[in-house]
This record gives sequence, C-alpha cells and structure tokens, in this order.
Amino acid sequence: NLLERTGRPEEYAQYVQDNIGPLAVKEYVADLEKSMKELRDMRSVIQFADISADQKRDALVTINQAENNLTKNIQTVKKAISELK
Repeated sequence: NLLERTGRPEEYAQYVQDNIGPLAVKEYVADLEKSMKELRDMRSVIQFADISADQKRDALVTINQAENNLTKNIQTVKKAISELK
C-alpha cells in the first residue's frame, strides 16, 4: 500500500510481481482465518456450556468436521501459489 500511495509505480509493480502468489490468496486466507477463529470461539463456548457430555461431544465433532472442511484445500492453495511464482 505504501508503494502504491507514494507514487512509485515501478517499485509497486515489482513488488506485485514478486509476491503474486500471496497477494492472489490474501482474501481467501483472511476469510479462512476469520472462520477458524469463529470455530475456536464456538468450541470454547461449548466446552463451558451447561449441556450434557453427549451434546458437547456431538457439537465438538461437528466443529472439528467444519475445521477439516475449511482446511482440506490448503495444500491445493499452496501448490497454486508456488505455480504462480
């Protein structure tokens, strides 16, 4: 952002070219991070909730499945980033 704001287009273009992979997935990573935080927060609430052990187990299993679903594509994303370089 600094390079773009300071009016140094050549340096900005070089930065973008050097970092095209991470820049391409920036929003994806931010969304993933937000979703994982929400799941961690839910896990914490469930662990201290006044519900039966079976209900806690079922809820925690569901959260684990959601986390696995969110992270199962990370290797694919990493491979795509490396191919952009």
